[in-house]
Amino acid sequence: FGIMWGRPVMMVMVRPSRYTWEFITQAPDFTVNWMPAAYTDAVRLCGSTSGRDRDKFTDTGMTPVVAGKVHSPAIAQSILTLECRTLYRHDLDSSQFLD
Repeated sequence: FGIMWGRPVMMVMVRPSRYTWEFITQAPDFTVNWMPAAYTDAVRLCGSTSGRDRDKFTDTGMTPVVAGKVHSPAIAQSILTLECRTLYRHDLDSSQFLD
């Protein structure tokens, strides 16, 4: 999180091998949802399995809802949802990582 070019920004990194990559590179926006502690197991399931293989909404009991400002869905049970528009994309160059 920070300010870049005078705008509030959040940086997210998504590997091209992830199913999320397909969505985040095709859609102009996305949401980031903070879930309450009661959803800890559901969040773990979402982070450890692919949406290519299962319907995570059905399997976790989370409910997609229309977001207020972006086209991407939010999660009804979220305690905080950030509605984001993609401002910039750039591939990381692994040769630039420091030890």
